[in-house]
Amino acid sequence: MPIVSIIIPTHDRGELLSQTLASVRAQSFDDWEAIVVDDHSADDTMARLQQIEAADSRVRHIQLTKEKTGAQAARNAGIEAAKGKYLILLDSDDLLAPDCLAGRVAFMEQQTDLDAAIYACEVFRETPGDTRTRWNVFTDENDLDRLLKWDVPWQTTSPIWRTDPIRRVGTWDESVGVAQDWLFHLTALASGIKYQKVDQIDHYWRRPGQERESIGKDAVKPPLLRSRADTMFRAIEILKAHDQLTEPRRRMLAGLIFQAAERLAQRVSRSDARTRWEDAINAGVVAPDLASAGRSYFRFFRFSGQRSRLRKKVEACFGDIPLARSHTSLVCPVGAVPTVSCVMPAYNAVRYLASAIDSILSQTFGDFELIVVDDGSTDHTLELLRSYEKRDARVRVISRLNTGHTGAINDGIAAAKGELIARMDADDLALPERFARQVAFLRDHSDVVVVGASVELIDPYNIPIGDDIAKTTHEEIDAQLMRGSGGAIRHPLAMFRRDAYERVGPYRAQFNGSEDLDLWLRLAEIGRVANLPEILLKYRRHYQAFSFAKNETQMRHKSLILAEACQRRGLPVPELNMKDYWRPPPVDEQIRKWGWRALKVGRVDAARAYGRSLVRMKPASMESWRLLYAALRGH
Repeated sequence: MPIVSIIIPTHDRGELLSQTLASVRAQSFDDWEAIVVDDHSADDTMARLQQIEAADSRVRHIQLTKEKTGAQAARNAGIEAAKGKYLILLDSDDLLAPDCLAGRVAFMEQQTDLDAAIYACEVFRETPGDTRTRWNVFTDENDLDRLLKWDVPWQTTSPIWRTDPIRRVGTWDESVGVAQDWLFHLTALASGIKYQKVDQIDHYWRRPGQERESIGKDAVKPPLLRSRADTMFRAIEILKAHDQLTEPRRRMLAGLIFQAAERLAQRVSRSDARTRWEDAINAGVVAPDLASAGRSYFRFFRFSGQRSRLRKKVEACFGDIPLARSHTSLVCPVGAVPTVSCVMPAYNAVRYLASAIDSILSQTFGDFELIVVDDGSTDHTLELLRSYEKRDARVRVISRLNTGHTGAINDGIAAAKGELIARMDADDLALPERFARQVAFLRDHSDVVVVGASVELIDPYNIPIGDDIAKTTHEEIDAQLMRGSGGAIRHPLAMFRRDAYERVGPYRAQFNGSEDLDLWLRLAEIGRVANLPEILLKYRRHYQAFSFAKNETQMRHKSLILAEACQRRGLPVPELNMKDYWRPPPVDEQIRKWGWRALKVGRVDAARAYGRSLVRMKPASMESWRLLYAALRGH
C-alpha cells in the first residue's frame, strides 16, 4: 500500500495533465499512487494517460460514470478509491516541486496529532518562477474568518491530509457549481480539524489565462453566477450545523451574498438579485439597517445616479467588510526583495485611484511591490489606500504632510526595495503586460538605464482620444529631451534602474512638474534611454492635471533644465521659443471637444456630464447649450 495517494480530477486537459503527472513522477519520494479521475474527456487525455500508466504502475485512472460529472464528483471518487495513509488533491494543470512529497510526509510523520498540514503555493503561468508571486500569505488571523472575507489562504493542493480525517469531513458538495474548494475548506475548518501551516512553497498553481476556462467552466455564465449565491447559503447551513455562525460571520456572509447579488444584477437579472437579497434577509444574516439599504439599492439598480448614492449607504452599513476585491488581491512577492518597486504619488486622487492600483495589481509579472505615497490628501485617498494595504501584501502606503509631487516620489523611491523602479500616476491605467515587457527589455539591454513605451490617450471617462507612439532609439529620444519634451519618455510609464538613479541623484524638487525631463536628461548622460513601441499605458488627460493647471510654471522650469543640460554637455544654450511647445487649450474648448467625442462613440453619460459642466462654465454660449441639448437627446 502506498503512503501517499494523489487525487487528480481532469477533463480535456491532455497536455496539461501530462505536465502535472511528470511533476509527480519526478518526486524524490517514490512511495505514492496517482489516481487520475477522468470526467468524460473528449480530447487525447485517455491516450496520453494510457501511455503514462504503461510506463509507471503507480499511475492509474478511474472513469466517472455517466451519472456523475464535475470536479467535485471526481474528487469524491478519488478519495473513496485512495489506499494511502496520506492524501493530496492535485488539479490537473498544477505542479509539485520535486521534494514536495518528501517534505510533507516527513512533517506529518513527526506531527502525529495533526489531521492536515498546509503548505504555501507559488503562482505561475507557463513555468514555475515566471511570475515570482505566491498565493497569499499565512497570518495569525482565524482562517475561517479569512475565507468568509474571501481572503482565501491556500489552494486545493496546499494541504496534505491524513486519509481518515478528510473522509470524516465529508464529501465535496456536488450540488454547487462554483467555489467548491472554498466550501470544502470552510466545512473542514468549521468541523474543527487540527492542522498546522508550514510557510514553505512546495507546489505551483497555474494562473488561468483569459483564453482558458477553469475545469471547462466560465464563472461569468448566468447559471454559475446564480450558483455562487447558492454556495453562500450552503455555507450558512454548515456554520449553523457546527455552531460557528457568530455575529461577525453573519456580516461577512451578508457581504458575500451582496457581492453575488450585485453580479446577478449586473450580468443576469435584477429580479434575481432582489430575490437573493430577500433570501439572505430571511436566512437571518442581514441586519435591519443593511436589509433596508440593500433593498433600495437593488430596487433602483437600473438608475446609475441613484445606484451610486445608495451603494454608499450599503457600504456604510457593512463598515469594514469588503464588498469587492481585485482578482489579484491574494498574491504577494515570493521573496522579501522584489524585482520591481512601483512608486505612485497620490494627492486627493480618490476618483481614479482604485482603477490605477488595480491595473498595477493585475500585472502578469508579479514580482513587485507597490508603494503609494499619500501627499497629505484631504479627501478619502488615504482611507482607500489603507483598504488595499490590508488585503494585498504587495501594497505599502506612506502618509506624509503635503509637500508636493516631486518630494512624494523621492520618498517612495527612498523606501523602495527593488532593483528596478517603475513610475505610475494615480489617474492612469497600466496594461497587464507592462512590467513583463519592460523587465524583459532591461534584462536584455544592460546598457539601457530607463525604458518607457507608447501610450493611448484617454479622457476623464476612459474614452480613447488618440495614440501617442513614442520614438524608440536613444538618439531620437535624447534629441526630443534636448528640445524640452519630457514626454519623450512618459513619466508614469517609465521604468529605470535604481543604481543609475542613485548615481545621478534624486528628482529635484525645484523643478516640480518638469522633474521627469530633468531626470531623463541626467540619466541619458550616463547610459542609453529607450521606449518600447507598443502601447503599455492608458494616459489620462484631464484639466486638473499639472500640464493643464500649471503650464506656465512648466515652461519656466523647462528653460532652466535645458540650460543646465547644455552646460553639463558643453553645448551652447539655445534660445527657447515657448510657442514650439504643447500648450493646453482653454478648458471650455477642451470640455466641448471631449463632449462631442463622447457623444460620437455612444457615451451619452459622459456627454451629458460634459454638457452640464460647459453650461455652468459658459452659460451665455450657444455652443454650450447645443452640446447639452444633443447629449440629453442622446445623439
